[in-house]
Amino acid sequence: MTKHILIVDDREDDIFLSKRTLKKACPGCEMSTAMDGEAALLRLMDEHSDLPDLVFLDIKIPKIDGLEVLRRLREQERTSTVPVVVISSSTYEGDIQKAENLGAEYLVKPLDLKEFYNAMEDIVKKVIGERGEE
Repeated sequence: MTKHILIVDDREDDIFLSKRTLKKACPGCEMSTAMDGEAALLRLMDEHSDLPDLVFLDIKIPKIDGLEVLRRLREQERTSTVPVVVISSSTYEGDIQKAENLGAEYLVKPLDLKEFYNAMEDIVKKVIGERGEE
């Protein structure tokens, strides 16, 4: 069964980097994107679409910020257990604590590309499994 990853980010270059990294870490995975919190919630709350196996969620996104998206996901039975990794350049302890309290992992975007790849690969392996298969 094909695994699906949703990337929620408003920066095209960050989406490109994430997709490129994830294609190496999870070659069998399908990927989709949402450019703002509202689009992410519409996608995730749509009962007619399948839920992703993993969500990478930026905090600083338009319309509805990432932490509010995460809070709303956790409130709904349908989305309460979807694995979410908050990925942000913010090192603010309050953001990290809020994300973790809502059951998400928090990954600070590393400046080093190899570090970034290794961190995302570790997360994919832990959540989805080796090469996108359980």
